[in-house]
Amino acid sequence: MHTLTANDAKRNFGELLLNAQRQPIKISKNSKDAVVVMSIH
Repeated sequence: MHTLTANDAKRNFGELLLNAQRQPIKISKNSKDAVVVMSIH
């Protein structure tokens, strides 16, 4: 599973959505895992 910081996810949100269609993406904030973004399709 690929991991991004919250700031990177914010800056590259469109790319995040495209990548999440292929595999779940873990987002961390303050060096702690926060959420996982994944496609529902």
